[in-house]
Amino acid sequence: MRTFVIAGLALWLTASADARPARKGKPPAAEPAACQKDEDCALVTDGCCGCHEGGKQRAIPVKAREAYEKKRKALCKETACPALMSEDPTCEKRAVCKEGACTLGS
Repeated sequence: MRTFVIAGLALWLTASADARPARKGKPPAAEPAACQKDEDCALVTDGCCGCHEGGKQRAIPVKAREAYEKKRKALCKETACPALMSEDPTCEKRAVCKEGACTLGS
């Protein structure tokens, strides 16, 4: 009996996979490169507190900076940051474009 149950389950799974409709249309287009040169990237505070407040920073595309800062400020409006310089290694980096993506570099 167990063999029949397992065989039936395998047959059902195979039939279910074959019965699914084929995906129509084109696959989603790849996102355009975030950057082509270092100037396309900007440094922003990573989290609520920046480097002059014990925090860290990250690199993002310049075109995304305004939306990022708006969201960050809304999320962090009730966060108090300490008045001390961070020792996080990101605070010594600059924004660079590497292989089409914004990242931190020296």
